[in-house]
Formats: sequence, C-alpha cells, structure tokens
Amino acid sequence: MKLSRTRLSVLLSSVSALAVLAACGGGGSSSPTAPVTTQPTSATTTTQPTATPTPNTSATPWDCNRSDLAGGPVVTYRFKLKAIRRDGVFIEGPPEGSDFQRDSQGRIIVRVGDFLTFDSTQKNGSGQICQWQNDPRWSVSDRNVFSERTEAGRQTTACNFLLRGDVVRTGEFTVDASLDGVNGETVYERDEVVTLIAR
Repeated sequence: MKLSRTRLSVLLSSVSALAVLAACGGGGSSSPTAPVTTQPTSATTTTQPTATPTPNTSATPWDCNRSDLAGGPVVTYRFKLKAIRRDGVFIEGPPEGSDFQRDSQGRIIVRVGDFLTFDSTQKNGSGQICQWQNDPRWSVSDRNVFSERTEAGRQTTACNFLLRGDVVRTGEFTVDASLDGVNGETVYERDEVVTLIAR
C-alpha cells in the first residue's frame, strides 16, 4: 500500500513525539518524573598533625669536636679567673685585661652579686692545645659562697673548660681544676688554686 506524502509526514511526526516522551521519562505515564536533586554534602575537614620542630643542632654554642686539635696526651693544664661581670659591666682579667684587685694576702677580691667565669687550657708536650680524654673536673671549696651555674648543661660551657657562677655571700673560697689526671695550675705564678675573697 502506498502512503501519501501527507500521511507519511503525520506518521513520522507521531513517532518523533513518542520518542521525545520516552527520552524524557514519560513512557506513557500521566505524571512527569520529578527532577533528581542531590543534597550538598558537608565538607569533611581533616586536621593534619602539626609536625614537631626538629632542634637546630647548629645552635649549640660550643663545638666539643677535638679531632682538629694536636694529639695528646695532656701534659699541662692551666686555669684562671677570666672575667667578672659586675653591675652589667665585664671586667676582663689578664692577659687580655688588667690584673684583678687583690688584698694584702694575694686573694682576688670579688663582691656579692658578681658573676664569675673561669677558663682553662690544656697543652701537650710540644706546647700545643691538644686532644683530651675526659672533660675537666672543677673543685670549689665553698659552694655556699660561690654557686656554680649548671642550668644549661656542660655542653654550653665549652665541654667543661669553663666554670661559671655567682658570688652569693661573703667569705673566702678557692677554685681548682684537673684534666686527664693532670692537676691544674693557675696562669698566675703557677699556683695550685685560685683564692678569692668575697666582700
């Protein structure tokens, strides 16, 4: 059977309309399909753990590496009162500064409230600053007069080659030191101890 051009156009239009309805989800249903909506999800915030800062090893004030020094053993070990900090002013001792004030008995005169720094140096048989085995040992005769500062640990006092502390009351005290079995002697006249009088 032959369809006229008009009937063919009407038939094609009907098929197209049905295809459009099927694509829209109509499929012959009398109620339109509700549009699909998605609810926004709440954003999940993940807190990253705070990294613990790594200590800066270069902040160590003193380098206790002795490998660059001349070989030992230690033959001489000398120590001295290096400086007095009094009322915010540093008084440097010999050889960089002038001699400390002494009383008639030769004792170095210090005052209550002074902050003292003792220094020491070790040398081998050739007179070179040399490697050592064990850190120096300091001895103070009266720690009620001179109170050593140890709050920062010995690594901050040049591997124990420095002794630092405060004069806290009047009285006499002595300071001595030894290193690797060598008894220290002072740079002043090679005395065995530094004798001080606190006023």
